[in-house]
Amino acid sequence: MLVPDSATPLYLQLEEILRQEILSGSRREGDKLSTENELVEQYKVSRITVRRAVEELCEEGLVVRHPGKGTFVTGVVMRNDLNAPRGWTENAIANGYRPSTVCTELDMVPSTEVCRLFEVKQGEERYCRARRVRALNGKPAVYEIDYFPPQDAEFLTKELLSGSVFRLLRQWRKLRVIREKETIIRVRYADAETAAALGFAKGRPVVYTRTCYLDGKDRVVLLNEQYIDSERYMIRTGGHELRLDETEENG
Repeated sequence: MLVPDSATPLYLQLEEILRQEILSGSRREGDKLSTENELVEQYKVSRITVRRAVEELCEEGLVVRHPGKGTFVTGVVMRNDLNAPRGWTENAIANGYRPSTVCTELDMVPSTEVCRLFEVKQGEERYCRARRVRALNGKPAVYEIDYFPPQDAEFLTKELLSGSVFRLLRQWRKLRVIREKETIIRVRYADAETAAALGFAKGRPVVYTRTCYLDGKDRVVLLNEQYIDSERYMIRTGGHELRLDETEENG
């Protein structure tokens, strides 16, 4: 219900109502959103209010407009703000989603290929590898491969890896500082393994990220690969300030 006297603008109130209907499953992926006239009549607001609310949903990636056909629900889309980095589970909850994780495989692999992939020095003979599928509101969104130093194999189980890795490292390794060394972001085409994990056809574009995490003493504690369904995940950045020298004319 909209509150006219609230400090929150009506269009944001309406946007939140529609957003929660989508997140809760009341409005499902592929459903046509109520028309502008229907929303005006239902919520007793102006067309401008309805348009701004729908624009917010479009900006968030929850709905998409198809000219001549209407506005349709796209499904669950999680935003990841690169200016305020945090763990996947924490980010999902902050976005209002119900995150879940299934560890499909846990094994040991030679370190040579892993170290070459992440461009880190080979200090271990093997790494503990975990393959995980991470879902938003029950729908697969990320296929993730994590690599841990071999000593972590003593406590790692599929059950423990069904939640936040950062929380796991804090509880079991007693780490207080985990620093992101760097993240590589690329666009790739899903191979058969990734497509099967995420539930779509091979060859579909996915966002690929590769990140190296260090502890407070600059030791590698986690190497992470993610294959992200771009239809369910939005990466945002911005707000950076570029200072230009007065002598610079071209950029």
